[in-house]
Amino acid sequence: MTGSLAHDRDSGIARYEFFLEVARRHQLRASLNEWGVAQRAAFAGELRGAGSADPEADAADLLTIINGLLLEQLALPIDDFETTRLRPAVERFFPEG
Repeated sequence: MTGSLAHDRDSGIARYEFFLEVARRHQLRASLNEWGVAQRAAFAGELRGAGSADPEADAADLLTIINGLLLEQLALPIDDFETTRLRPAVERFFPEG
């Protein structure tokens, strides 16, 4: 994720522009929803394996957190984003066992 932001910021920006376009043009919602369903399902599978009590809800929260962090990184980039912001946020959902 972070590598693609560093090497192809335009793709990351286009992704968030699509979110905004969906807000304006409701007929695009199905496309964005399909992507979200696939992402949440993948995350839920990993979270289920990690012992989450509610993997679907945790997957939705994790996806929202990642989206927000990536948007923030696009707008206000920091050099150590992956280690100081992204990884700690994701690791909260995967407690050490």
